[in-house]
Amino acid sequence: MDSHVSMTTAHAIYMAAGFRTASAPSEFPGALKSIALFMELDLEQAGA
Repeated sequence: MDSHVSMTTAHAIYMAAGFRTASAPSEFPGALKSIALFMELDLEQAGA
């Protein structure tokens, strides 16, 4: 998942739900990487 770096409240909510920061996918445009925060959730660990 990605979101704009300014969405700090949303990032806190996602982290509270178990998401963690992640690296940008290699195919993501380089010009946009500096304004996006990438997060992931391990579904097995989350019990999904």
